[in-house]
Amino acid sequence: MSTEEKAIKEVDKASTGYIAQSLGRSSKAIRAERGEAIAEDLEMSYKREIEDLQMELKRKRRDQLNMFDFGGTSTFSLVIAKDVDAAEIKEQDLFLALEIRNLNISLDLVTARYAFLFGNK
Repeated sequence: MSTEEKAIKEVDKASTGYIAQSLGRSSKAIRAERGEAIAEDLEMSYKREIEDLQMELKRKRRDQLNMFDFGGTSTFSLVIAKDVDAAEIKEQDLFLALEIRNLNISLDLVTARYAFLFGNK
């Protein structure tokens, strides 16, 4: 094939639209493109889940620590001992501890699945 014929084929190929090119694709190419799209969507979803769990863990830990802030509403005031309900604080602390434990377990599982499915990125 001469250089002139090659140039004509390139011009023809460039002038065809997406539909014509798409119809000419092999099923292998189509499967590869679909596979890449699905894998990308899944990876983004797993990354987002990991980030959401990490953020939720930070919030729960802050909430748990803030429960023991008895500083009052201004720099010159303190919470009066009779205003503190020890039983309620204990219940809330244990509840948050359980939520934190469950979030840690979920985070470990999602992180392990991400590493298995997508490799160590």
